[in-house]
Amino acid sequence: MTDTALDQFWHLVSSALTLNPEAFELINTLPLGGSVALIVVLAAGMAQAIGQSIVLYINQVKPIRFGFSLTCAAILFAIAYGFWALSVWFVGNILFNLNTQFGDVARIIGLSYAPQMLGFLVAIPYLGVPIGVILSIWSFLAVIVSFEVLTQLDTWAAFSCAALGWVFLQLCQRTIGRPITVLGHWLMNTVAGTQLVFSKAELEEQVRAGYQGDRGRQKPAWVKEKAQAKTGGSSLPGSVKIVIAVSIGMMLAFLFSPSSYQGLGNWYASLTKTLDLIVDLSLMSFLALLFAIVLTPVESLGWWAGWYGDEDLSYPGEPVRQASTSTQISRYVIYLDGISQGSHEYLPDVELLLNRLADAVPDNILIVKGIIPYSVTNRSLTEDRPLAFLWRIIDSIKLKAPDHPIGFIINIRNMIAVAVAADPRYGPIQNQGLAQVLFESLINFGYQVESQTPITLIGYSGGGQMSMASVSYLYRATGANIEVISLAGVISGNTGAMEVEHLYHLVGENDNVERLGPLCFPGRWPIKVNSNWNQAKRRGKISLINLGPVGHDGPTGPLDDYTFLPDGRSYMDQTVDLMTGILLEDWTMGVNPHELAISNYQRYRSVLFNQPESYPFYYPIEQTINPRLYKPVGTWMGRLLLPKSNQRQRLRGVLFEVHHTDERYQYLVGQVINLRWSDDPADTALIQEVTKDVHFVDRVQVSKQEGNVHPDRLNHWLAVTPLESLAGARPVNDVLVKLAGPVIVLEEVGLRPTLVIRREPVQISGRFQGLVTILGSLGDDRFQLRHYNPQSRHFDGVEEPVYIPSVVADRNGVFPSTNYQLEQSPVNPQGWRITGMKNEQGEFVVLSLAPASLFGVTPDRMIEGKRDTQRYIDRDCWANLAAKKGTISKVLLVNDPNQASLSNRGIYAGDRLLLIHMYGGIGGQKAEFAPMGIFFGHFSYGIAHVVEDPFTGSLKFEIEYRQIYTHNTDGIIAGSLSWERYSGDRQWGWMG
Repeated sequence: MTDTALDQFWHLVSSALTLNPEAFELINTLPLGGSVALIVVLAAGMAQAIGQSIVLYINQVKPIRFGFSLTCAAILFAIAYGFWALSVWFVGNILFNLNTQFGDVARIIGLSYAPQMLGFLVAIPYLGVPIGVILSIWSFLAVIVSFEVLTQLDTWAAFSCAALGWVFLQLCQRTIGRPITVLGHWLMNTVAGTQLVFSKAELEEQVRAGYQGDRGRQKPAWVKEKAQAKTGGSSLPGSVKIVIAVSIGMMLAFLFSPSSYQGLGNWYASLTKTLDLIVDLSLMSFLALLFAIVLTPVESLGWWAGWYGDEDLSYPGEPVRQASTSTQISRYVIYLDGISQGSHEYLPDVELLLNRLADAVPDNILIVKGIIPYSVTNRSLTEDRPLAFLWRIIDSIKLKAPDHPIGFIINIRNMIAVAVAADPRYGPIQNQGLAQVLFESLINFGYQVESQTPITLIGYSGGGQMSMASVSYLYRATGANIEVISLAGVISGNTGAMEVEHLYHLVGENDNVERLGPLCFPGRWPIKVNSNWNQAKRRGKISLINLGPVGHDGPTGPLDDYTFLPDGRSYMDQTVDLMTGILLEDWTMGVNPHELAISNYQRYRSVLFNQPESYPFYYPIEQTINPRLYKPVGTWMGRLLLPKSNQRQRLRGVLFEVHHTDERYQYLVGQVINLRWSDDPADTALIQEVTKDVHFVDRVQVSKQEGNVHPDRLNHWLAVTPLESLAGARPVNDVLVKLAGPVIVLEEVGLRPTLVIRREPVQISGRFQGLVTILGSLGDDRFQLRHYNPQSRHFDGVEEPVYIPSVVADRNGVFPSTNYQLEQSPVNPQGWRITGMKNEQGEFVVLSLAPASLFGVTPDRMIEGKRDTQRYIDRDCWANLAAKKGTISKVLLVNDPNQASLSNRGIYAGDRLLLIHMYGGIGGQKAEFAPMGIFFGHFSYGIAHVVEDPFTGSLKFEIEYRQIYTHNTDGIIAGSLSWERYSGDRQWGWMG
């Protein structure tokens, strides 16, 4: 007898799944091949309907209509298959001249739907979406293989035919097939008994619309919506309970009746069969539990659809410590346990944690326990469920022996619930259900919505994800600040991160379970910079707290009271202390999420020579300087002082402590006068363009915690001018500047003098400069110098001891510069340009230092031609860097040989050149962080003015940086900086 395609059904399906060409040959040669294709399509349609059944749940389709709706969806799926087969057949015959029969095309495409028979897997929480994509690609590959078999086309031609057929189908659906599409929607709506919403945006809006909080009511609107009368119930029907009870009673009566003893003997004889029966019953029980685990998402979906009827919260939890009725609760705390929770009863270590925490906090902080976060109705697995008796057995074993392997069944079930909460499809429903449980629990314990009393959710393990998942919906209902304490929480990061007031994530170094969060959830990956998690981190909403050598649970877990830290506390003690400190905002108890890291700016200012504003002044304003040895770096110099906010309108600028003037205004030295911009219309228009309001965003706090310097004194100031921005850029008034361009002095009797400027002040380090060579160290950071002699044009002038202080190391332990063996530097014979001031002991303090030859305008060599100049920039400039250490090279690059005449023109006083400064890693034993051997340095631009050297009379570069780098750990301010402040400053500068 000849086999039919139905006889070979599973062989055909399995071969299609493996993309075996034989299956697509057999489907068109065996009898009843069309029947097999139709069965595969209907099965795929039903699987797809089950996988996408969340649409029916969101639309609140009633249970009876639910099954009919799935069947209707499967039938419509089969009809759509027919149209696709028709469109592919049409395209193949018209465009590719294949001359195929429609029946043959329909059969192979129907069998190609075999991967879609696994479409029910799309319902798997969190993994369902990528599974759906894989199944679609898998099915399309099957279509391509089938067309290769049927038409003998090559792979790309078969792909083109199938793809064009799909495009043709889409065009038909949106044009001539529109009435058929409308008919299909009408049919689905009729069977479902409601107007179905299908688009993702409309479904999300429908879910959100059902949960708009109304803070002015006792309960928000979304809680009341769920209280409408619904059909169905979650527990076993009464008739079934009666049948079970009668059956058990009859069994007991039989076992204990006198006539049963003979039967017991027969039972003993058939012990082998009984053991087989026990094994079978155990296997069936396990399969039933597995089925219940798989159906975990159905609980929240059924709750949303209204299948559980009009049920109030049967158990709202209970306080760990009952507060008196007269106590005004200042914070509500709700504990959400880990995935091992099967009932309202906790493991002993959890009970111990809650009791100790309740003892540590005052009575006005109410801690609530007894919430099961893995149920949208707060029902335990051991109550009112079809398999409650099995869950009770497992839960009782787990409570007595937490490490018993059978308890892992509860863990698996609750892990599915955690995945549901993280799934963008199921999550909004599951998380709103949990939020309703939490809200009703709060109301039960006297929470007043109008008070917006702060709320803290403590989530252990999976409870961390459930806490974060419910935050946004609970916030809508209460309007309160909600904090989350995650204890070893496995958090997806895509829910609640932006809405939570603050997340304290406590995790141990040996916690391998918590690491699944950053690994498995893409929202936690650093590469997804715009994810909710990473945005929340940048805004300072997340504090990661290291518990030390602590694991996830059990022995060595955060609730272990028998393993101790070096300070003598147990792991449990540390956990209680941290949680108590967070709840009381007592950061002395182990963690301060708002603690600011010490910036390099703070470190550097720990010594007096880095404090130009110190009082009594380390650097006297009145300086006795030998004008033959030192020249002022500018004419008008001083310190910027930020006025108080109530002085701004009157000053229209900043205050200026005068340190140096021209000869005409020497009497102003030491005075504090006004400094403001010119009223010239052109200047005013420019200043207005850059005058801005200053309001810190959340990210500033995070930046400060990382040790960066911000203009705190300017926060919330309106219309901040560039002068105010410069004066207030650091926490204290320590910005020294020289005034560039023309300076106008306005003096009126009885009024404070005013300086009017048109150019931005230039930041400096010291007021006086010298040209010297270093003879050697005198000890204690004192060095003997010899000044440049203008008469001999050599360094044979006056010798003088100076103070070159050792600088302070940065937070990485790296010193920005050193005074070690400066006299042995290869550039020492050509001299150094130094700037500084005298201290109160009369010593000249060298604050900035740079090789004098660096400022010379004459190049050492010239390279012409595009290829040679490019090679020098790309390769030669960086070759043998170790051998070039301590040396200076000036190379003139002429890209176009036709412009060589320009290089022969020479450089004259008054010329200006564009400066590009590149800063790289210094390396050495304390090298900078350089992933993959690359240090991401810094670059800046500036202007090199050609001026006459006041010491030698020759031309030199006067370098002025136009820096845009700011809000950094060194306190560098954006603006105009003299070389001495940026590249040359021994403490604050970036020499590169």
